[in-house]
Amino acid sequence: MADRQPAYSQTLVSYIDILGFADLIKDSQTDTGGVGKIIRLLTTMKDEFSIGGRVHRRPDGRTEKLFQSFNFSDLIVRTTRIPPGADIGQYLDWELFYLGEKQLSLAAEGHLVRGGISMGQLFVGEGNTILFGPALVRAYKLESEKAVYPRILVDAGLKREAEQDTYYQD
Repeated sequence: MADRQPAYSQTLVSYIDILGFADLIKDSQTDTGGVGKIIRLLTTMKDEFSIGGRVHRRPDGRTEKLFQSFNFSDLIVRTTRIPPGADIGQYLDWELFYLGEKQLSLAAEGHLVRGGISMGQLFVGEGNTILFGPALVRAYKLESEKAVYPRILVDAGLKREAEQDTYYQD
């Protein structure tokens, strides 16, 4: 059996960040319950943003997990591999619905988030310890450079592509 070369895959990537996290860290140094508050917030973020992903039924009838979630500090990256021929609009619609619901829930607790969603090439290494690619860079740039306010932006190219799919057409 020949070794398979590592390769990118077509992936929907959401990059979500908590606003004001540095202030929470600073305040936790003098607030006796501050560290506990941060742990609860990050645990909630990890738990809530790590669910709701997609699976794909293969031609042989087996299901394949398409969704993964990664977190580091106050950052959550959600990835969904896009199977060939998939209706991108359906995948984007589900991701926007899910993220909007979580964003509203966190806002109600006083925590605002911002983010970016893109689609493109992404590599996820064995054991999920390595993650990189142009789609991640675009999602990061949307979050860090364009989404100045608490909002989640969709990459313009992804929006155009989703609008061309049958899901958004009557």
